[in-house]
Amino acid sequence: MKRVLMGLAAIAAMTCIPQTASAQDAADLTLVHGIPGTTVDLTVDGTVVIDAFVPGSLANISSFAGQTLQNVTVTDDATGDVVIGPVSSLVVPDSGSHSIVAHLDDEGTPVLSTFENNTEPTATGDARLTLRHTAEAPAVDLIVADQRPIVGATNGQSAELELPDGSLTDAQIAPTGA
Repeated sequence: MKRVLMGLAAIAAMTCIPQTASAQDAADLTLVHGIPGTTVDLTVDGTVVIDAFVPGSLANISSFAGQTLQNVTVTDDATGDVVIGPVSSLVVPDSGSHSIVAHLDDEGTPVLSTFENNTEPTATGDARLTLRHTAEAPAVDLIVADQRPIVGATNGQSAELELPDGSLTDAQIAPTGA
């Protein structure tokens, strides 16, 4: 149980920031490395485009916006073993804000998941919290104080809330129902 909760805390993306800018027309693309314990290289059509990408890191991949990438492979930096792929063709969004997360599915298989980031403004004094379940774990609930505003989020799902600006000091992620 402790391993599951630590993995969720380390890998699930949670942000709570005020959203005051309008939605973007240009592409804002971020690659998130969420595969624990494995430094990887990202190769596109035989060329390494991200070398020695460590778990928990982010990379701006906006330069690939609107392209169709061929033969995308994620390999273990130390051994060269294939972790994900090869993906024969990967269409990269040409506009908007997106996070592409390399993570383990609920059975431990490395996968890529794309999430569209909500950049719409929130009401004055509010912030948006986004929970993305990208851990090798069963469904989870977000607990804030004594409430469960997000229930049953499964691997690969995203959910969001609008809350008053500020820090959450009483938030927890727990297996659904626990």
